[in-house]
Amino acid sequence: MAPVPAIVAAAAETEAAVATEAAVAAEATAAESAAAEVASTEIGEAEVTSEVTQEMAKEVGKETLKDLPNEVVGKEAVKDMPAEISKALNPAKAIEGKIDGKSIENVIKSNLDSPEGIKKLIERHPEKMELWKGWLDSINLLHDPNITQVEIGSIQNKLSKFKGQLLETSVKDALTDVGFSVEEKQRLVQGMAGGVKPDVVALNNTDSAINVFGMDIQPGEILSGECKCGGTEYIKEQLVNHIPNQLSGLEGTKTLISTSDIGGVPTDLVNNVCNQFGAKLIKLDVSVADVEKAIMEVAGL
Repeated sequence: MAPVPAIVAAAAETEAAVATEAAVAAEATAAESAAAEVASTEIGEAEVTSEVTQEMAKEVGKETLKDLPNEVVGKEAVKDMPAEISKALNPAKAIEGKIDGKSIENVIKSNLDSPEGIKKLIERHPEKMELWKGWLDSINLLHDPNITQVEIGSIQNKLSKFKGQLLETSVKDALTDVGFSVEEKQRLVQGMAGGVKPDVVALNNTDSAINVFGMDIQPGEILSGECKCGGTEYIKEQLVNHIPNQLSGLEGTKTLISTSDIGGVPTDLVNNVCNQFGAKLIKLDVSVADVEKAIMEVAGL
């Protein structure tokens, strides 16, 4: 029988050999895993990049995504991404929304502040001519010395509607003339406090962005607006009681288009309402008094 020390030494040598073999096997396994991970990364780089890009699009939205450098997004990923994200990364160059060299604001103004402009609007819209001429005839009754207060009230109501329709129609015509597809008839939508009919809903159905009211409206995007043609007190009351619900029902790029009278309303009130609903104020360089004066001249007063 071998001496005890010899047996102990042999056992130790065996344990050391087993440990060495285990370490070598572990190193081989780790190396294989690392190699497999590298290969997987190389093979699936485009797919992984595309998946990451898609996830980024969901999380940060196209407005942020379009600012990312090409190194981050990757050319192959851009090529394969959905059309709306591709448009965001490569926005169309905007064309100026001008008519005969005039800005859309100036065109709207010239339609409203002169008898000639209003007559052109009436001629352009034969579908409204009977209604509008009926209102003009009613306004002409203000000549009658025997007119009653009730009749004056009725005429004032018609005049108010006429002014509003002239502004709304002028805005729609101008947007149509620079390339938008404008909804002719108002449709009922849900606002935060009930149903509302947006005054203007215009779709950029062209292949280029259109710059109007100082904003680029991209292809496929919508510009919507609420129009107000009235005095300062009227607009102030509307901002408190009606305009918030009206703006809440708009879609796309939102605007509040008003005669210059809104300049007399406290700035904080105007800004708070517009900011709450993400609407841009478009203050025209024409007052309700200018519009009424032109209407009266057309009516022969």
